[in-house]
Amino acid sequence: MNPNPTLKPLPILCLGVATFSLTSFAQLVEVIERGPHHAVVQTILPDGTTNQFTQLQTGLNRWSETDRQYVPASDEVELVNGVPLARKTQYQVIFGKTLDAPEGAVDLLMVDGRRVRARPMGIAYTEFQSGQAGARACL
Repeated sequence: MNPNPTLKPLPILCLGVATFSLTSFAQLVEVIERGPHHAVVQTILPDGTTNQFTQLQTGLNRWSETDRQYVPASDEVELVNGVPLARKTQYQVIFGKTLDAPEGAVDLLMVDGRRVRARPMGIAYTEFQSGQAGARACL
């Protein structure tokens, strides 16, 4: 008996969450082909059934000169001698220590070997309703 009739017991609802990975059902999962923006993945189930799908993603892989093939890209930014570098992407990037660095705040090496350097000069904005523009900061 409930000693306080104004308080009613609430039913408890328990939900189970099942998680699984592709490898828990497949005997073998392997990437059989890579390109700059795709990977073809093949699975072989224990009963011998094979399945294949193509994963599409911009910048999924990068070319490795040492392996002479496409390898998975990474968004990892490394700190080398105090300078942030992104070397494991299709485009390699060196970030300047400051926004006004003489060599540029961003130094981008393109796939074809061209280099693009950028250094912001300020921050500008436009108010869309009125159409008025202004400078927020100048470096």
